[in-house]
Amino acid sequence: MEMMQGIPFEKSSTIRRLAKELGVNKNQVARWIKEGLIKPHAYVIHLELTQMNKLQRLKFSLNALVHSSEANQIKFSSMHNVVHIDEKWFYMTRSTKRYYMLPGESSPIGLAKAKRIIDV
Repeated sequence: MEMMQGIPFEKSSTIRRLAKELGVNKNQVARWIKEGLIKPHAYVIHLELTQMNKLQRLKFSLNALVHSSEANQIKFSSMHNVVHIDEKWFYMTRSTKRYYMLPGESSPIGLAKAKRIIDV
């Protein structure tokens, strides 16, 4: 298993790719996973919200409120003319990835200010 220590995380995302990097059969890698010599790990990007981000989100939410003086109610405005995400940015980077690692290996940490600004 010493062979695995030099392999970057990007090259251990699938069993087939890991087997190619190690120079072994993919069935052998599957056996190692079953025996517990290699563990699958889900890499999740965590949000790192600053005080400024929280304040901007609060202002956005408050701007979406409409006060109705007739019924004395507060309602959300219609959001039919608002686009929240651009599809090309949404599919650019996945927020969850799977890697195969050694049991004692530390997992990579990914932080982003928002899921729309993924910087891994």
